[in-house]
Amino acid sequence: MKFLESLPHFVKLMTDDKKLDYLVCQLKWMEENGSGDKMAKELRRAATEILQLYGVPSCEFYNDKRMLDIVMIMGRLSRTMGLKGVMHQVHARGQFKELAEFYVKWAEIYAQEKNREKFDEIWQMAINAGAKPASHIDEAFR
Repeated sequence: MKFLESLPHFVKLMTDDKKLDYLVCQLKWMEENGSGDKMAKELRRAATEILQLYGVPSCEFYNDKRMLDIVMIMGRLSRTMGLKGVMHQVHARGQFKELAEFYVKWAEIYAQEKNREKFDEIWQMAINAGAKPASHIDEAFR
């Protein structure tokens, strides 16, 4: 059964904006409270369905911060690319280019690894892209 098809009827009646709020909350809840390979598989399937619906360039939510939350979940669950690979792929296709939080989250991965060179490279990408809010970039990359 598909995740989106299994949603309660009241969710299907919501606007896309409210539905996306609900879906992100559901995924976060599943990630925080689920465990085991079966739950990870179901979470990956659910995230994939949502990304296929809202993560296309023609969608109004393509660069929405909530989509970044879903991408982060997908990256943490990725068995092949990992979070770094997913973030690189997202940047390569131009998604979240002007969203400061994208660069902050991406750089945090390298900060945890103490990879200063890659951290600085992402900082420069954020500046070059004119990511907003600029104050978030300044604050995060100090």
